[in-house]
Amino acid sequence: MTNHVESPDAEVMPRPPRIPLPGPAGAGERTQAHPVAACHHDVTTLHTRYLELQREIVALLSQHGATPPVEDNVPTATETILDPAAEPWLADHSPLWTIPVLPITCVAEQLARAAGQHPVRVLRDIQMRRWLPVPGPTPIRLTCDGPAVGIEVWWEAATPGMSRYATVATGTVGETPSPRPARFAPLTDAEPLPDPYSTAEVFHGPSFQYLTSARIGSVGATATLDAFRGTVPHGLLHPGLLDSALHVITPATLRRWMPERTTDSFAFPHRITALEFHDHLPHAGTIDAEARFAGADSTDPRLFSLDLQLCSDDTVLVAFHVVLITLPAGPFADVPGLTRRAYLRDREFVPSLLLSTQEGTSTVVHRDAIEPFDRMPGAATSIYALGQGDTLPQIAAKEHLARLIRAHPSRITVDNDLRHARCDGRAWPISVTHDHDHARVHDRN
Repeated sequence: MTNHVESPDAEVMPRPPRIPLPGPAGAGERTQAHPVAACHHDVTTLHTRYLELQREIVALLSQHGATPPVEDNVPTATETILDPAAEPWLADHSPLWTIPVLPITCVAEQLARAAGQHPVRVLRDIQMRRWLPVPGPTPIRLTCDGPAVGIEVWWEAATPGMSRYATVATGTVGETPSPRPARFAPLTDAEPLPDPYSTAEVFHGPSFQYLTSARIGSVGATATLDAFRGTVPHGLLHPGLLDSALHVITPATLRRWMPERTTDSFAFPHRITALEFHDHLPHAGTIDAEARFAGADSTDPRLFSLDLQLCSDDTVLVAFHVVLITLPAGPFADVPGLTRRAYLRDREFVPSLLLSTQEGTSTVVHRDAIEPFDRMPGAATSIYALGQGDTLPQIAAKEHLARLIRAHPSRITVDNDLRHARCDGRAWPISVTHDHDHARVHDRN
């Protein structure tokens, strides 16, 4: 599985219901917007106009022979909105088949766009600060200050006065890549990798499915990508094609590259150290992707690195170095991909994937079982269709009835007073006791 993940030490920010940023002046929804959001929009609008005036002054000074300030050092800020309804491909990148999240290669695309008219052939030190979920219209702001670029997302705090744009990712851009490297030597022990899409070993939907075949060896992988197969917009960097080079990373390949790991884990891109374009990626035809395991991090055992190349014959078109973080598979360890997808995407009942245990006639859920499951903000809420309030007793109540009637927990609703669980028009009286660490449910009849 691929996706970005926040820094291990990053601030984890809650995501209350979003109040959309107001649109352009005169838009119907502007008067309905929260005044803090409106204020932020006005400040951004004024700042953007200020930057435009700076450019006009620079142009006038140049016309009269004066020495203007260096335009590259003029900071810029541009607002845009990511919306799965308007761009359906976003929904095809949903880790755990839950909430759409912008992948790190698309983050790189946005960072390149932040540079404006400057040609970008190199991006370095792309660092994710947190996830960028896109469950609906999501306002973002692209910033550029010289070579430094960033992405900010509108974050709404429980206290409205604390709402603000929060940094999601940062990086630097450049125009001159390093000398073109030679293509990696062929793998000597590679074996065919089963199609990761049909086996559900990766979660990517059709828009991201550029990979047509792959072979896995003890030190890396070789894959064939069809540039015309997916539907992610080409943009500046062809981010969908870049992302597919990472689709060779499955729990099985991780075990082969790191045999000392005894349990299944999922890997997510954490940062891109360097992304260098020696040629443009094609919009059609096939290219090769080479991935080579570059070792585990000596200070953080969760991290490991890959060197990747996208090649046409023996010519390297793009080279990049990515650092990934492994997260325990938790309840999904040793579970076939098709079973995971049936439960998470198709909402089928799979008793082995429930988080609860049975003690006699009671259902018990420990909070420790939920937290690893919900590392991506909102995953548990999506999978269980949770309401407001503490998730622990709700999950326990839903799983208690799910086992009884063999239904997926998302089909079950729980009354706010936790006295009834309901499904398909029927109600079951239940009794729920809970504290911070665990919840216990049993029938009241």
